[in-house]
Amino acid sequence: MATTSFTRRSTSTAPVEEAPANEVYASPRDIPVAGAPAVVAPATLSTNVAAASDSDVQGEVNLSDLRLPRLNLVQRTGDLPDKFGFGEFVLNKTCLIPKPLEFIALSIKKQFQEKRPYGDTERGAVYDSAEELRAAGGVVGFGDYQYSELAHIFMLIKKDPSLDTMEDAEAVRDLFMYEIAGELWAPVIYSVGRSAYTSLGKALLTARQFTLRKGLHTGRWSLTSSVNKGPKGTWVTPVPTFRGRLADADAEIALAIRRGE
Repeated sequence: MATTSFTRRSTSTAPVEEAPANEVYASPRDIPVAGAPAVVAPATLSTNVAAASDSDVQGEVNLSDLRLPRLNLVQRTGDLPDKFGFGEFVLNKTCLIPKPLEFIALSIKKQFQEKRPYGDTERGAVYDSAEELRAAGGVVGFGDYQYSELAHIFMLIKKDPSLDTMEDAEAVRDLFMYEIAGELWAPVIYSVGRSAYTSLGKALLTARQFTLRKGLHTGRWSLTSSVNKGPKGTWVTPVPTFRGRLADADAEIALAIRRGE
């Protein structure tokens, strides 16, 4: 039996659509799979097939051909406020996920993204390290054309019972395909920048360094949102709460999902 392996490509300097460079104005938007989120998805997604002529998947196929579900936090602008409330979590721009949202972080990819002026439709450049962006003439900071932290988090979110009867959930119910601790979970990508990176990204990285030394996949969290006020208006940031470690057997399942097994 041959194996078709969906192996990720290197995307160290691939530009991505700007994540919330300024939460006052913008909500996270879809980032092409060929960009950063692909590198935090499973390293391989493999399926056993016979010879190429007998396979249901043929040709050169990798993660750039896949579109993983995305989680968004509704801000004041964009298309999401037309349908969802300020500060709500939305899956694939179609279904509200009740708070608190429960999740298991599987991996996190940190980058640096250029902040474009408000209203600029050009995508900000993205680099994997501060060293790379400085070599290209960039500056770390929070002003226009400067670079700040951006993180793409590959996580599992738990299915809320309300999704069984919610009309808007019909398109996403099948995404909850994994069972852990007797509950159903869906794999998603959640991108966070600026204050959202500070509140969520740093919390996960700190836990990985101290509390979850065996891996992010060994911990369980809940997530809600908090309203922030500033001179330019209001915005929301994700607020995580650590709920403890998973049982060893459940953590092994989470690890297998992260690996694409």
